[in-house]
Amino acid sequence: MRVGFVVLLALIAAALAGRRPSSRLQTVCRTPSDLQERFNNSCMNLGVTTSGCNEGWNAFMSAFAGKDPNNVTLSDYNDYFNVFPLMPGKNATLFWSGTFPTVEEIANDTRFNGIYSSVDLIASAIINNLGDACWCGDPINGGILYNSTCPSDNAVTVFWADFSTQLGNNSEGIAFWLATGERSGGTYQPTNFFGLYEFPNLRPGVVTRLVVIDIHREGIGEACGEGSLITLRSKSVAKFGSNGYGCYEVEGDARDPPSISLTDILDVVTEEWKGVSCSPPCLNGGACIRNNTCECAVEFSGTTCENSSVPIKISSAVLFLVLLIMWSQF
Repeated sequence: MRVGFVVLLALIAAALAGRRPSSRLQTVCRTPSDLQERFNNSCMNLGVTTSGCNEGWNAFMSAFAGKDPNNVTLSDYNDYFNVFPLMPGKNATLFWSGTFPTVEEIANDTRFNGIYSSVDLIASAIINNLGDACWCGDPINGGILYNSTCPSDNAVTVFWADFSTQLGNNSEGIAFWLATGERSGGTYQPTNFFGLYEFPNLRPGVVTRLVVIDIHREGIGEACGEGSLITLRSKSVAKFGSNGYGCYEVEGDARDPPSISLTDILDVVTEEWKGVSCSPPCLNGGACIRNNTCECAVEFSGTTCENSSVPIKISSAVLFLVLLIMWSQF
C-alpha cells in the first residue's frame, strides 16, 4: 500500500510540472505569513464580496490546516469548490498544457469572451494571483505552518489536481485543449494534468467534442495525426464518437506568445462554434477533425476512411493451393 501511495504522489508531482506556470515551481515550499491577506486581496480584486472571500478563505484553509501535507487529498478541497463552483458554460472550456503564456494573452483579449480557462475562473484565478505562494498545514501544533519549510508541496499539487478534476467534470459541449506540439515525450501525455485529471473526467454525452489546438513551429514537434495525437484521437473517438475529435495546427512558439497569431486561434474557436461535421461520416474509427475532413486510423484510408490500408497476407500454403487450382483449369 505504501509503495502504491508513493507512486501516486510521484505521478501527481510529474503532472504538476506540466500544468502550472514555471514561475510557480519552487525548490523550497514555505507558507508566507500574509497568505490570508494575499488571498482576500486577490479574491476582492475579482469582484467577490468581503463575506464571499471570507467564506472562500475558510473553506480553502480547512483543506490543509492542521494536516500533514502528504495526507491532503483531492476531496479536502471540495468545500472550496462549492464556494466557487467551476461553471465555464457550454462550448467554453479551454484546457492547456505547456501554453500558459498564450492562455494569459487569450484571457486578456476581449475577442475570446465566452472562453474560460484557469486564468478566468474565480476559484483558480484567486490562487493564480497569489504569486509564488506555497502553503501547508502544521500537524503538530495545528493550523497553518507559517514561515517554515513545508515537508512537501503536496497540498498545492493536490489543489490543482482537484481543480483539473472539477473542470473536466463541469465541461459541456465542445472542450478546447491548447497544447504545444514541441513537448518532449509528445503533445498528449497520460501523466500530465490533462491526461490524468481533465480528459478522463470529460463526460460522454455532456461533452460532445474535444478540439486540439496544436501550437508548434514549422517542421518542429508533432502535427495533427502524428505520434501521441494518434493515441488521443483514438481515445476521443472511442469516448465521444467519430465527430468527437478535432485537431488544428497553429504555427508559433508556445513559450513566446507574440510569435503566435491569436487570430488563428480565434478562427478555430469560431469555426467550431459554427458547427463542424463530416457528410458522409467518417468510418472505421476515423475522426471528423474539421469540416468534411476525416483523419483515419492508421489501418484505413480514403475520404471517409472506407478503405483498408492493411495488406492482405497470403500464406505460402494457400498460395500454392490457389496456383494448383488455376493450373488444373488448363
